[in-house]
Amino acid sequence: MVPSDTIALQAVVLALIQLPPPLPENLQQQQHLLSQAWTAEQPGVADRVPALVRSHAGLTNLYLAEHERLEQQYDTQSRARALMGAGAADSTAITWDAIARSILQSDDCRAAAEALLQRLKAQGNSLHASGDALVFISALQRAIAISHAQAIALLKALEQQALTIRHLVHQLDLPQEHVQAIAQALWQAGYIDSSTGGVLYNIFPMLRGEQHRAAAIDLDTYLTITSKGHFCLHPALIVGRRQERIW
Repeated sequence: MVPSDTIALQAVVLALIQLPPPLPENLQQQQHLLSQAWTAEQPGVADRVPALVRSHAGLTNLYLAEHERLEQQYDTQSRARALMGAGAADSTAITWDAIARSILQSDDCRAAAEALLQRLKAQGNSLHASGDALVFISALQRAIAISHAQAIALLKALEQQALTIRHLVHQLDLPQEHVQAIAQALWQAGYIDSSTGGVLYNIFPMLRGEQHRAAAIDLDTYLTITSKGHFCLHPALIVGRRQERIW
């Protein structure tokens, strides 16, 4: 049986990488405190997870969903081990906690997770990881894919018509705070803008000043996709352009 602390720590890392960047300052502080305690091997590290989860409204549902998925995955793995017979532990294999700590130590968990997965992928058949690490690697891949798909879904919805965040909540079937965070990140990156911004800013979103991009989006502001968002959805329109990762 996998210890509950293992699942709690893995679940919070998986939840953090699904929050659109940049993370709020208070959440980053909580993340760094957890990372420092974990690196120092302080006792009861997993006991810090609930406080971190409570520090951001959008993190709670993500954490609970990941916790449930991990419980199911480890239950399946445990049954498979029982049928096949558990092998001896390999002290040279990559462990899940080494992976999770390296992600948590970064200011950008999402970017750190993607970079780590790229390095592991490059190892191919030579990858030497423990069973728990393989479960966690698979969960990381899934979490990143889900997050990217949600951002793409929001862009596709706005490609059809201008919508407010309240409309997008119903269309995407996601919590309001999560939709708002995705929209805010896309807004800051220039993929979306207000529908009243004018054609010029829609075509050339980079002309918007930093103050505009940093402004919080009102729940009732009608949003539309910019040319940057359009080319993200349709990279083939630019010769030689590869599919773009939003973040």
